[in-house]
Amino acid sequence: MDADFSASHHFRKDDIMPVSYNRISLTDSIGYSEILDPKLKTNTLRIQFFHPLEKESAAKSALAFSLLTTSNAVYPSMEELAKKLDTLYGISLTSGVTKFGDFQACGITVRTIADRYALHQEPLLQEMTDLLLTCLLQPNCVADGFTEFEFQTKQKDLLDTIEAEINEKRAYATAQALETAFQNEPAALSCYGKKEDVLALTPQNTLAAYREVLHTAPAEILFGSTALLLYKEADWFPSPADRLFPLKIMYKNMSCPDLQRWRRDGTIP
Repeated sequence: MDADFSASHHFRKDDIMPVSYNRISLTDSIGYSEILDPKLKTNTLRIQFFHPLEKESAAKSALAFSLLTTSNAVYPSMEELAKKLDTLYGISLTSGVTKFGDFQACGITVRTIADRYALHQEPLLQEMTDLLLTCLLQPNCVADGFTEFEFQTKQKDLLDTIEAEINEKRAYATAQALETAFQNEPAALSCYGKKEDVLALTPQNTLAAYREVLHTAPAEILFGSTALLLYKEADWFPSPADRLFPLKIMYKNMSCPDLQRWRRDGTIP
């Protein structure tokens, strides 16, 4: 941290707090975890949904979540979304799926530099939270399905991922061992599904599967940020009383019918 910046904000030893971890159960199916660390220079916000790993839905969920970070209703093309990310200091926006025992974990992660490192202290935390919400609640859809061009593009990408896993001998051997060890159990399945399952997908049944996840799957929200708490006059970082800032933004802006249960059952501390 340069001397001019430190001097202008009058840092003191007491302004730095140790690493802290906090987890709150908002409802019986929604959790919020917060990790604050003075070594971090970025803000990270992630939301993951956990639902049973099933042959009928694994490929649908994997493809659906990959589509959420490709485009959305506000930025309806990959090019427009990329331009938006560029305006936010090259913000990282990713989605992913993994296997968690008998469950499939699907999520979206957004990460960018902390507000105080922006050239003009732009509200990047607000921007990244709004962007995650847009991807989550306003997918790029036509009628009752994802848009055809993006669907076909990500469908091919998912097929390539499955093919790459088969060609990577160590990963393939591990998958085969799990399939044998957990025969006839969910843990034997791939979180990506089989090639034939991916080829059978349509924009309509993929969107329907995504909506089912929003309706039924337990969710975990994770926020990681710096643990630097400054004087009250610093308007570019949430005050100690606003430590759940990103969660409050998310909760306040939720309007999708699929997530009304968050409003109905959740409480903001």
